Amino acid sequence: RESSTLTLTFAPSTVDDFSDVLTISTNDPDIPQFTLNLIGSAISEDDITPIADARALSFGTRVTIAGRITVANEFSGPSFLQDNTAGIAVFWNPFHEAVQRGDSVIVTGPLTEFNPIGGTPGDFTTQIAEYQGDNDISFEVINTAPVEVDPAIISLAEMNSGNYEGQLITVQGLSFDESGAFQGGTNYPISDFSGSGELRIDNDVADLVNASIPQEVLEITGVVGEFNGTYQLIPRDNSDLEVEVFETIGDDIPKDQTF
Repeated sequence: RESSTLTLTFAPSTVDDFSDVLTISTNDPDIPQFTLNLIGSAISEDDITPIADARALSFGTRVTIAGRITVANEFSGPSFLQDNTAGIAVFWNPFHEAVQRGDSVIVTGPLTEFNPIGGTPGDFTTQIAEYQGDNDISFEVINTAPVEVDPAIISLAEMNSGNYEGQLITVQGLSFDESGAFQGGTNYPISDFSGSGELRIDNDVADLVNASIPQEVLEITGVVGEFNGTYQLIPRDNSDLEVEVFETIGDDIPKDQTF
């Protein structure tokens, strides 16, 4: 038996739904030919696609989405936004630097995933970002008053279902399974009545790094990311995860009065 790889390119010239049949002939007397039923949908970049629909498209597909910012530049990328259907990340430095929480935005660019290192495609945070050389990403911040998004109140089991990736959530009745101090770029096990999960402290959230890990039951707000198939609750600052901010002794002394 022999095998070969065949690449099919879908390049429609009009916006529509398409279907066709691919027939492959073989020299196998038992299976002289077989057919594949093909379907595809072409969307226009000029039309705004609901985020839930955009998330279901293949990587590399160019889409235009709209929503409210939930994470601006707190993580130094990616940012996050959501509409009334779902949430998604955007990794594009000019975008991070131009938005603030609650902004109404429109973004156009290719779909991909964040930092897929050594894992299975599709097991990382879905985002709009540069994809295989396509760096044509544009955005507009609508000239209207910011309106901050209210987080969905859910359990860890619901977070782990994957239905809330990219969205702002609050989980109540949480406890940490470790003690000590938070370190940046580190994941921490957490639990609630529904089971266990993972919380990540981003390197760039300065008021959480080196703060003491709470030992009491509390509620935590954050955006839901995914890394290598594991969903993570990522707080944006000390208002999402109230802890005593770590301060280095002497930080209040002006630098011109120190060695």
